Amino acid sequence: PGSIAQIVVVCGRNAALRDALLARSWPVSVTVQGFVGNMNEWMTACDVVVTKAGPGSIAEALVAGLPMVLFGFIPGQEEGNMHYVVNNNLGEYSEHPSEIARVVVSWLVSPSHLQELSDQAKRFGKPKSTKMIASDILSTTESLKRKRLRRTLQASASNSIIACPKSCPVPGLTFQNLALLIRVLMLLAIIHALFYFLVFRREVPS
Repeated sequence: PGSIAQIVVVCGRNAALRDALLARSWPVSVTVQGFVGNMNEWMTACDVVVTKAGPGSIAEALVAGLPMVLFGFIPGQEEGNMHYVVNNNLGEYSEHPSEIARVVVSWLVSPSHLQELSDQAKRFGKPKSTKMIASDILSTTESLKRKRLRRTLQASASNSIIACPKSCPVPGLTFQNLALLIRVLMLLAIIHALFYFLVFRREVPS
């Protein structure tokens, strides 16, 4: 009988595992790969993913709309990922090869159920998550910069002899102009102090 599926095994940098799998003969079509730089393309080409509960693998599988069978997780760090997949009907968990094979075959022989699982994965996938995270980090960074600058200017203004109450705004006085004015005043104060210092040293008898 013909095989209902082709199996692709991506071993990453585990060369020993790759060599061991390549040395075996398989009753079904099996392709063994080491480290690949186009994992997204391999995921796009497949229908089901069997992997451990790593956050990156799960996120990529959800974006690709792939049901998952998880076979392991790092205690504490990845355990929550496993529960997330199982509780949201995104896949199943088993540590037994025979049970994993049974689950995968049951999905493949039922295209309608496989499509339901795929649609569910896509609903949970966040294809723009990287851009969203980068945007949030940039927005937070800019906000912190503005807050620090505001505190600096407020502290400088509180030590200045010039007061500008809100009830009497100075025409044309902007945030940038105020900062420049404070810098000029500080520079004048330094020059003034140096002048008196030099005069004082000149008047001191040798």
